[in-house]
Amino acid sequence: MLEVNQDRWEELHGANERNARMAAAADQQISRVSDKVEKDWRDLAALQLLVAQLPAVSAQLEEVSSALSTMESSLSRTEVALLALEDTIDAKEMQERQAEERAQVAAYEERRRKQFEELSSEQKKKIFFLTSWLC
Repeated sequence: MLEVNQDRWEELHGANERNARMAAAADQQISRVSDKVEKDWRDLAALQLLVAQLPAVSAQLEEVSSALSTMESSLSRTEVALLALEDTIDAKEMQERQAEERAQVAAYEERRRKQFEELSSEQKKKIFFLTSWLC
């Protein structure tokens, strides 16, 4: 009977150790599942927070898009104004060159007139001298 009880005790003891190992393995698996569920829960909460912010982000994107459209229009008007200014500057430079050329032509004409007057005066003197010498 003692032997039967010892055999039973060994069976119970072995079964108890197997149960302890299986309980430890189950505990580790439960811990892993629990950690994954907690991580998934945190990720889901973060995703919900981000989804809740989507309307505000969308509104901000619309504001930025509107601002960019306004800026594009403003830049287009500025470009047209700059082209007009460039044309005005070119016209002004052309007028200044024309005025400078007119002044140069006037100065040239004045020099030529003076040269002509000097030549004419010399010619008259020579004619006077020759006529007075011949007479």
